[in-house]
Amino acid sequence: MSNIYNASRRASATLIGIIIYMAGFFKLMDPVGTSLIVEDYSKFFGVDFVAWIAKPVAVTLSLFETLLGAALITGVWRRITAFVSGVTLAVFTVITAILAIKNPNMDCGCFGQAIHLTHIQSLIKNGILLVLWCYAFLPFKELGQSKKIKFVTFPIAAISSVAFAVYSLLAVPLMDFTAYNPGAELQAEDAPLTLCNRQREYCDSCSFKGPIMAVSIYDTDNYDLVEVTSFLEQAQLAGFQPMVLMSCAPDELDSPFGFSADRRTIMSLNRSNAGATYIYNQQVIRKWSSHRLPHKDQMEQLLARNATEEMLEHSVKNRLKVQGFLLYVFAVMLLL
Repeated sequence: MSNIYNASRRASATLIGIIIYMAGFFKLMDPVGTSLIVEDYSKFFGVDFVAWIAKPVAVTLSLFETLLGAALITGVWRRITAFVSGVTLAVFTVITAILAIKNPNMDCGCFGQAIHLTHIQSLIKNGILLVLWCYAFLPFKELGQSKKIKFVTFPIAAISSVAFAVYSLLAVPLMDFTAYNPGAELQAEDAPLTLCNRQREYCDSCSFKGPIMAVSIYDTDNYDLVEVTSFLEQAQLAGFQPMVLMSCAPDELDSPFGFSADRRTIMSLNRSNAGATYIYNQQVIRKWSSHRLPHKDQMEQLLARNATEEMLEHSVKNRLKVQGFLLYVFAVMLLL
């Protein structure tokens, strides 16, 4: 009976760890989107200064969750992990209780952009996790000993998670949960994209005909105009219609291909500042970060292919990469 009881407590701790790890993983996959969530929280709680460092805070919190989840799953340093996870869940529960009472018009962001919960749903979820935590870890004196092999598996999982964080900072999210994900139709009723040119003339996505290569610049103080212009000139030579979307006033546009747009809209279209998005007849096909922009030959090859097939093939590849990483890291944590 004692063995069954201890096994069920360990299973409860593992379940908590899986949920916390996945919450951190989804946020880690989209650090820019998570930084927007941090900005919303900072405004709601009146600590606007945090907004200036939203991205570092977002990455730090996401990494903390993944590492805490990995520690719970592997069962290392059980008393320390139990204490830290208990405090973390208690803080999360208090925050979600405040949100449930105030009910602000903002996403809880528990699982980044991947899963959207109402504030009440988020509170219930944290309440259930607290109950599971009490069963898994109280009393502290009966937590048992960690397996020695887990002190090898935890560092492997931790290093893998950090490596994934670095990759996410340099690339666009492998799985896009925004309104402008690959395959999305840029139509006014679905994913409106309203633009304004230097003459202050408005246009929307209905005017997007043929292949377009759009560069998104939401941080106008941190990009290379020469590099962006050169890339778009190459895109034009390859057969694309070049476009620059900037979060600035129309009269501040400094590119011949420039359009002004809302900052959050630009960040949703492409998470990478000065990243590129391939749009074909109002449909989002593919995205690149500013660190991995395609060359002219690659763009010509893109145009030689069917746009929908390109979108589907690349989306499937990215989904398989995410699934492969999760299978690998959970196999390491659970099976070794």
